Amino acid sequence: MNGITENSLVTLVLLVGAAAVVLILRVRRGKLIGGGLILAAVLVWGLDSVVESPAEQLEARLHGLRSAFVSDDIELVHTFVAEECEELRVVAEQALDLVQIAPTMSIRSYEAQISADGQSADVNFRANGGVTPRSSDVTISGFGAQHVATRWSTHWIREADNWVLDRATRLDPLSGQEIGTLSAD
Repeated sequence: MNGITENSLVTLVLLVGAAAVVLILRVRRGKLIGGGLILAAVLVWGLDSVVESPAEQLEARLHGLRSAFVSDDIELVHTFVAEECEELRVVAEQALDLVQIAPTMSIRSYEAQISADGQSADVNFRANGGVTPRSSDVTISGFGAQHVATRWSTHWIREADNWVLDRATRLDPLSGQEIGTLSAD
């Protein structure tokens, strides 16, 4: 994806700027040309608000998955995981058995790499926020509610015209080395 197709702001600025130049310089038929450029800018803006790129779809799915974890809805979490990834579903259940995710959990540093055929994507992000252990047996570098900083490398695939999680690897937030998904670190 490049900046022009992913972000219509550049195109809008160019169209409106060109319209302004045409009108200021009083070019012959300037009102007609300027009006056409403004109309084109409105159409670009309208299309941009309606059409979602694959990266935008993935980001929306990622935020939906975060909301499912925050609301403690394991059935909803399962809708974000590929059908054949039973192990990933079990890990999600184990995570919700261990901790409650606070609404303050946020997604940061989101980066998506879509495959050339548009059927899979690698998504890297950070998830930072509060978690509360569900039992005294669970420690997260202390007691009670804790702020955790996590970093993830995930792989998503298209399944029934929707993006679903196919693989999730937790990384050390500083070194980027793989660590256990449910690690207390």
